[in-house]
Amino acid sequence: IRELAKLLTVRIRAQTSVTLTALAYTALLSSPYYGLPRESLSAAIRNLARLAELGRSLEPALGEITPSLRGFVDGSDRAIDDLLRGGIMRVGTALNQEVLFVPGTHRFTADFYKNTLFHRFFHVAVISVLQLLDDEFRPEQGLILHHWFAEDVLLSDEASFRQELDQWCALLCSEGILIQRSPGTFSFVQRDPGIFIPQLLAAPIESILWCFDSIRAACGREGPSAQGQSVPMQEIIEHTQEEFKVAQYLRLTSRTEASSQSSIQSALDILAARGIIAMEDAGTK
Repeated sequence: IRELAKLLTVRIRAQTSVTLTALAYTALLSSPYYGLPRESLSAAIRNLARLAELGRSLEPALGEITPSLRGFVDGSDRAIDDLLRGGIMRVGTALNQEVLFVPGTHRFTADFYKNTLFHRFFHVAVISVLQLLDDEFRPEQGLILHHWFAEDVLLSDEASFRQELDQWCALLCSEGILIQRSPGTFSFVQRDPGIFIPQLLAAPIESILWCFDSIRAACGREGPSAQGQSVPMQEIIEHTQEEFKVAQYLRLTSRTEASSQSSIQSALDILAARGIIAMEDAGTK
């Protein structure tokens, strides 16, 4: 049943069209900060659209970009104004510069749109993270992130994922986005928004770390005897979300969307898949 569910999900997900709305929120949530100047946001959206089309050269069955996004890519910048009417994205001015941003809990809704295409950009996000770790990287180093996200993102098996990373690196080299430094090692030529996207993984990684720290702190507070005792799932989620708000004041957390119920649930599932926590059914809960 699990394999059938995975197959159906992957096939449905592959047919998802690439929309201007999804890419705008992906660009904003992949930004190092909560907002972007209008010009930077437009450039990031166009770069993400470029990555989406490059992905189709590897998997032709993937959904195409929509006509409205095509119009934007071809130069219709004011299409972003239509998104502002939805109330999720806001616009303000700082030092005579127009800035677009998604505030507070509106980031939960933006995160939903981002997640519809998260799988399309996951491989590039992985190699972007690798670039943060060193001046040059090897694609196989990305397997550590495969170990964490394989179940949650419904990734292919380890060997296939390694091959997919190699294919992406070769493709990005042919596009002048990566350069091969030595046999098997690569680096980004430039860190352009929408192309260099390590922050795409910032929220899910923060969710995992925060859940782990919260559960460990709760066990420590209740003493060694609490180790191994079961706690209702909803209680853990609510406790984790509540303390997340306070942790932001100490800069222990930074991405509001990392504290949504779906993000926390996914993080707990990932920790369970890695054998760090255990889940068990108690009646209907």
